[in-house]
Amino acid sequence: MIEELCCETSSGGLRIDALAFELIANLAHSHVEIAPLRQPIARAKGLLDDRRLKRVLEYVEENLENDISVSDLAEAACFSLFHFARAFHLATGRPPHAYLSERRLDHAKHLLAHTNVPLVDISLSCRFSGQANFTKAFTKVVGVSPGRYRRTYH
Repeated sequence: MIEELCCETSSGGLRIDALAFELIANLAHSHVEIAPLRQPIARAKGLLDDRRLKRVLEYVEENLENDISVSDLAEAACFSLFHFARAFHLATGRPPHAYLSERRLDHAKHLLAHTNVPLVDISLSCRFSGQANFTKAFTKVVGVSPGRYRRTYH
């Protein structure tokens, strides 16, 4: 959580939400006195069917430039927050915040390659607080700065 607060990524509040839910779940699991009948992961496995997953992924695509919370995604899937986070991770191989971050950076790459939108506007539309954070995250993931990416692929 501290890392996200210090070095903001494109998943923004969604990653903080996911980390908070994970912390709560771990605390609850560590302090429960009665052993669960089944492991939580086993209950979630396979329950995010293709139809629900498609709804969630479409919601993400339609709202890439808006704030998206875990509860928004869970609502799109008609799941509880905790169940959704685990089911999504099992279905996609990554947590919701990582998927959202990847999609926003892909969107940024598209904007850089196909438009003349200023970098600062791209950074804000991808939900970064500023161009500096955007440049840092983009460079870390893509391997080149947004400006260099634009010059190479535009």
